[in-house]
Amino acid sequence: MPELNSIIPSFDCWVRAEYLYNLESHKGEFVQARAFGISSIQGRAIGFHVLDERGACIWRLPINSLVTNKNAPDLPLDHLELWDCFSYQVSVTEFDHLSGRRCQAILKDASKHEGRYKFTVDWYGSEYAEGVGDSGHKCAHIIDLDNGCLCALPNNRILWADPGIIEKPFEKKQLVDAIKEAMGKAKKPRPELQQSAAAAASSAKADGASASAAEIEALNTKVAKMQAEIDGLKKQLAQIMAFIKQKLK
Repeated sequence: MPELNSIIPSFDCWVRAEYLYNLESHKGEFVQARAFGISSIQGRAIGFHVLDERGACIWRLPINSLVTNKNAPDLPLDHLELWDCFSYQVSVTEFDHLSGRRCQAILKDASKHEGRYKFTVDWYGSEYAEGVGDSGHKCAHIIDLDNGCLCALPNNRILWADPGIIEKPFEKKQLVDAIKEAMGKAKKPRPELQQSAAAAASSAKADGASASAAEIEALNTKVAKMQAEIDGLKKQLAQIMAFIKQKLK
């Protein structure tokens, strides 16, 4: 099992630039990056490892320095991650049953935010990691919030949407809105995403555009992300419809 460092399911993000300059300058600016790993130092916040668009590899960034949308609110670290790492021994798992699942995260200030599951960080090998009670063991589910922030929360701070077994994961209005949104997106014509990306790259070349390899890679990454979101929506729609049919029997 990993100690100190661990691989994570990589994801694209933006880094708040001030965290690259000791919080002394570049406030409000962002650097595009891909997160690919974490570090776990007992008694400290989870540190994320990223490779940025300039080719720089940056180590141990706090979760509040990463966003998936540049319009994300600048929330405090202790609101997004309530507990420090429990041990140097760490494991990372993307659970199949939770993969891409919608959920509701409850932050430190009791505010509720919708989001989507990414993966889970857990610890072992220390009395803190394996203890019981309120101050004992906690895992950290990494959630991609709809507001663009990422959070790392334990089980008691998350409500999951699983219509197959959960009758009321969210309020009625939220559930109805989610069903309408999912059905609307599922009914839209589905373009051949990979072909569109290839055609766009070919067209740009024919027109004399000087698209860089980095721009093409960014386009392919967005295409892959869109495809994953479409697959996730189809899966959730099927679960919702199965749940509705079961209730109508």
